[in-house]
Amino acid sequence: MAFAPTNTSAQQLAEVLAVLAASGNESAAAQRAIERIAECFDAEVGALVRDGTVVATVGFPRNKVPKAELVETAERGSGRLALPGAGTATVIVVPVGTDPTSSIVLARSGDEGFGPEEVSLLRGMARVLALALEMLRLVDTERSLRQKGERQSDDNAALIASLQRSEERARAILHAANDAFISMDAEGRIVAWNERAVLTFGWSEAEAIGRLLSDTIIPPQHREGHQRGLERFLATGEGPALDQRIEITASRRDGSEFPVEVAVWPVRSDQAWSFNAFVRDISERRQAEEQLRNNERRLADAQEIARLGSWERDIATDAVSLSNEMHRIIGVEQGRR
Repeated sequence: MAFAPTNTSAQQLAEVLAVLAASGNESAAAQRAIERIAECFDAEVGALVRDGTVVATVGFPRNKVPKAELVETAERGSGRLALPGAGTATVIVVPVGTDPTSSIVLARSGDEGFGPEEVSLLRGMARVLALALEMLRLVDTERSLRQKGERQSDDNAALIASLQRSEERARAILHAANDAFISMDAEGRIVAWNERAVLTFGWSEAEAIGRLLSDTIIPPQHREGHQRGLERFLATGEGPALDQRIEITASRRDGSEFPVEVAVWPVRSDQAWSFNAFVRDISERRQAEEQLRNNERRLADAQEIARLGSWERDIATDAVSLSNEMHRIIGVEQGRR
């Protein structure tokens, strides 16, 4: 069963970003990104193909990667394909950024295709992957120049211009995200704040940049714990809330508090740490869950009064669930069928 992109797409994008940020070089980033992307889409196999070469794969038996078939698939495009490790599968192919010679190939066994929201998310991940790989290449180039002691002005000017273009594309992607994106430095001050963060928390970008994160979005009762957690990570490199999705309480500019889902990942650059996060307001989801629980309680009460029972069958799993009153009527204990 594929994921529900309307609920988790931003967090999954954040996880892919975290994987890329933690990779030390382009090759490692490509491999880890393909592994995480395939997992996000419940794809049995995946690959990154560039210039007729298979750069990274996941899901194939060792030493049995069908490189020729993957290259041909990347050139042909989405459809149906028989691949080792996936059998007859539905295949999706998306370009990596604007490079027509580079593509992500994912295969999901069976007849289930990839929905429009999945395609949209995968294209977003492909743009992020292209950006990350480009920046890693530029960083490797800069490191190589420094090691060789070369300081040709023309090379440096071209390198700086390329880095600036990459940073501009990164900002464009983050500002267009459907969830709030926030970044803070090792001192706990906000250094990035996208449009959705403005709408979610009520602070403009100009107002938020430079403020302490704890004074901006963290409720007063949690600020001390936030500061202790930051200090512990800087001292030990460990943080239980990092690189995973958590649900916490945040505060708006007016002081009102609301539930959010957060995915945070640390990034180390030039001997300094920064911390990035996608934040989703889950107030409506919490309200819907509470309403569902209330409805279930009312139904159970009504069935008990009327001496009526009910049952449900999940067609996908063939699991049958009985209401409390149905258990009583047929004399079956809870937890048994």
